[in-house]
Amino acid sequence: MRKLLFMASLLALATACPKVERKVYTFDLKAKTGVLYFENIVTDAPESADGDFMEIVNKVVRGTKLEEENPGWNIAKKELYDNSGRLDGKMEFSFSDASGAGLYKYDKKAPYIWCASREEEETIVATNGTRIAELPGCVAWDRKATELSVTVRTATMSGTEAPLTDQWKRWSNGEELKSDSSSNPFGGMMGGDGGSMDALAEGFAGGLASGMADAMAGDAKLTVGPAKPTGASQEEADKAIGSLQQATLKVCIATAAAEQKAFSETLQVEVAADGTFAASVKGSTAADAEREKCYQETLQSATFPKLGKAWSLAIPLAVEL
Repeated sequence: MRKLLFMASLLALATACPKVERKVYTFDLKAKTGVLYFENIVTDAPESADGDFMEIVNKVVRGTKLEEENPGWNIAKKELYDNSGRLDGKMEFSFSDASGAGLYKYDKKAPYIWCASREEEETIVATNGTRIAELPGCVAWDRKATELSVTVRTATMSGTEAPLTDQWKRWSNGEELKSDSSSNPFGGMMGGDGGSMDALAEGFAGGLASGMADAMAGDAKLTVGPAKPTGASQEEADKAIGSLQQATLKVCIATAAAEQKAFSETLQVEVAADGTFAASVKGSTAADAEREKCYQETLQSATFPKLGKAWSLAIPLAVEL
């Protein structure tokens, strides 16, 4: 889920002036590549259209922060383009495994599952998979499927929005549009360097993962964290295991909840002085191999501080039926 941050950046904007009407996800599991389309990017504040457009350009298209935060994910291309008078976006990417693309399966015989974000009120409007009646907002594909696609509506248009195609044309012709922080809905939150955009993107991706876990869990209660450090401060532990990692760990345990399996266990992480780590699972039941693998993959996205000494943290995880 960490690897959907480009999408998250655009959609985080959808909660304020810029809006994205639809997203189209396509995945080629055989080639381990994907394309994410953003259809009809507009603003609901025409007076700040230039600033809204440049916010997308500077923080999403030109920005390299997302690539830096996702070293295992290869973003091949990011672009905005005029689609018959409508501004659209496109991102081409590759991934090492399906879970990195937001697709999950419990074991080799299980179907692939993808879920829309509840928090962003995404609505699935088309897919070549099968919608899961028991899990509203989720789609399943046969485990042998290799080409997957799903389209979701991410915003309801009021009819008063303004297109951003004029801004795109002027920018494409070399004009540098003014990014006016006073009209930017995130201006006060970002401060001078706009660093909070990355936090907003990560927060959205975490919300997407958390929503998917809740959909899978049904009425079961999922508990993740907080991480309890030994030899390090709580602040350092929280920085290493942030909201995105906690949400993804929640996805790891959601399958057990869906299968009505209760458990309580602790993910023990031993961090070396140089920031490398080793993890193990201790609990009331025998560790599930697939779940432990999911934990390990999630920890790969964490950045453990180099404290010059060994330290550890314990992350409680539980499913209550």
